[in-house]
This record gives sequence, C-alpha cells and structure tokens, in this order.
Amino acid sequence: MLALGARRTWHFPQLDDGRYAGYYPADSKQAIDHLESLRSKGAQYLVLSSTAYWWLEHYDALRTHLDSGSRRIWGDERCMIYQLAPSKKQLREELLAEVAGRLDA
Repeated sequence: MLALGARRTWHFPQLDDGRYAGYYPADSKQAIDHLESLRSKGAQYLVLSSTAYWWLEHYDALRTHLDSGSRRIWGDERCMIYQLAPSKKQLREELLAEVAGRLDA
C-alpha cells in the first residue's frame, strides 16, 4: 500500500521512527491525535484500504473528525482517500514564509 510511485507515503499508525506501529489506537481520541500529529508533519492524505473500513465504524469520532475537517476525494469497494486540510501550524508557516519573501523583495 505504500508503493505509490513518486509520492511520499507513511504508515498509520506509526512509531516515532516512521515504522508501522503494529497496534491500533486505544480509542478515537488517540486515533485523532495521531492523525493530527502526522498532519502537522505534512501528511496531506489518508488512504484506507477496504480491509481498514472497520476503523470508521469502530473509531466513530475519527469518522466524524474526517468528515468535518477533510474531504473524501475517492471511495469505492477497494479504498477511501481523504484529503486532509492543512493544519493551523502549516498555514501559519506558509503565511510567515510568504510575508518574509515579500519583505525580502
């Protein structure tokens, strides 16, 4: 699932070194916190294979979180793809970089 051509891919959930964590989050809060941590590091999409669709039922607050703060750009019997909205930290950094660039010009 991580072989997507030139795109950079990560495990979810993952350990600090990026390897697959090998366990499931204890609850929706832990799943959301982990997703938000990855989003703050630059994650732009969440891909769920059909074998992981149960996550959206089991972690119902994660489903609500994704539906309210992300856009599902694909969904069929094989996978779902959510486009994650940029985090506030990412937006702030982009704005600061843009302002700094204009000041330097």
